[in-house]
Amino acid sequence: MESYKEKSVKNSVSILKDKGLEPIILGQGEKVVETEPIKGTELLKGSKVLIKTEGKMVMPDITGWSLSDVMKLSSLTGLEIQHEGNGFVSSQSIGEGKEIKEGSKLSIKLK
Repeated sequence: MESYKEKSVKNSVSILKDKGLEPIILGQGEKVVETEPIKGTELLKGSKVLIKTEGKMVMPDITGWSLSDVMKLSSLTGLEIQHEGNGFVSSQSIGEGKEIKEGSKLSIKLK
């Protein structure tokens, strides 16, 4: 994983896709503020890379995500995660496209 901080979201998404990774944008800004995982992390093809932009953060659809990917989301956004079950996310309490505020609670069910 390289550093994309201060780079354009559009170019960063393009580079990540070319590397076989799945970029997930958490915001509506044009510049990258932070990513998860961080620079230097080894990634497998198909891994999710969360991109935080400037401005307000918005919730992605996390249906099908692993708990480990949801914990990356928590680390980057400050969301408090409450989970029930095992497996992959089947439902989420904050809807896709809704604004995320640091310290908010996100309840998920895993199946």
